[in-house]
Amino acid sequence: MSTQLAEAQRDKAKAESESNALKSSVGSMKESWVREVKALRGEMKKADEGWIQERDEVLAKNAALLKLVQDQS
Repeated sequence: MSTQLAEAQRDKAKAESESNALKSSVGSMKESWVREVKALRGEMKKADEGWIQERDEVLAKNAALLKLVQDQS
C-alpha cells in the first residue's frame, strides 16, 4: 500500500510539473502573439497612412488638372 501511495505521489508531482510547463509555454506563446499582433497593427497603420497620402495627392492632381482643363475651355 505504501508503494501505491508513493507511486501516486510521484504521478501527481509529474502531472503538476507538466501542467506548470504547459502553462508557462502557453503564457510565452500568448506574449509572442501579442507582440506580433501589435507589430502587424503598426505596419497596417503605416500602410494605411501611405495609401491615404497617395490618395490625397492623386485627388489634388486631379483637381488641378480639372481646373486647367476648365480654364482652357
